[in-house]
Amino acid sequence: MSASLQRIRCESWDAYELANDTLRVVVVPALGGKIVSLSSRHSGREWLWRNPHLSLRTPATDARDFSAHDFGGWDEVFPTVSPCELAGTAWGDSTTSDHGELWRRPWSVVDESVNEDSSVSLSLSCELTEFGVTFTRRLTLAADAGRLLCDYTAENRASLPAPFIWAAHPLIAIRPSDAWSLPTGTRMKLGVALGIDAAPPGTEFEWPLLPLRTGENFDLRVVPDADAGYALKLFALRTPTMSLQSDNVDRLTLSLEGVAPNFALWLNYGGWSGADCPPYYNAGFEPTNVAYDSLADATRDSQAAVLTTGETQHWRLVVEAT
Repeated sequence: MSASLQRIRCESWDAYELANDTLRVVVVPALGGKIVSLSSRHSGREWLWRNPHLSLRTPATDARDFSAHDFGGWDEVFPTVSPCELAGTAWGDSTTSDHGELWRRPWSVVDESVNEDSSVSLSLSCELTEFGVTFTRRLTLAADAGRLLCDYTAENRASLPAPFIWAAHPLIAIRPSDAWSLPTGTRMKLGVALGIDAAPPGTEFEWPLLPLRTGENFDLRVVPDADAGYALKLFALRTPTMSLQSDNVDRLTLSLEGVAPNFALWLNYGGWSGADCPPYYNAGFEPTNVAYDSLADATRDSQAAVLTTGETQHWRLVVEAT
């Protein structure tokens, strides 16, 4: 049994398909290296959400607003989530783009290979030329399992340090009664709450009970119906592994290796949309090295990762889908 790697078309773009009997992955290099499909072949479940209100299109060279390009799928966020300024670093004096610099640029294919163990690999790279930083992601699909390895490399060739936040940004096509799986008691931090009377931003609590301003607790484990009407941004702190389970059949597990392990969760249960359209029903299931949205804030608090001049860093995300 072996995996396959082939070039295909995705709408009007060149794309790559990595597939085996368990999992199918489709990547479009020209769209910021976006993974547009992650589907379980046994159940037919497509894990990645696609925006029904926005069609895929190539971002303009001056695009900065991620919400106008919130097409769904899986993007990579680097070096920040929230736009900010970081004078005295490799990022210069200009404001970094919303959700970073990678989603709005085409990526280049570095390597495509069939490996000795019958797995297949696809390496893509994005040159942030004006900053002197290179970001590379190598995807390897196992020969006979729903296991995708995402190996990341960031290299700083600039004369100044490059602090950074990285987050994988898969938007999940959630279903009612899906359940989030984290160890009870995991430390959480609240970022944003919309449409729900939650405690103030920055409040820390233990999974799965979100404190409300009323003094009550709100259980976060089970995904509600699409008309729930609220959205939350949360961080699971120092957590290497997290899962989303569906009816004891489908399960998506993400595990982070080689960096400080955190997860950001964007639980959008009909509570927000950034475009002029009805609120979305999706979830950002986002492993990250830093539990902040703003790189400026993380740097101020000495929490940002840093690429020193000439340094290269490596880390891995393991994706298991059944």
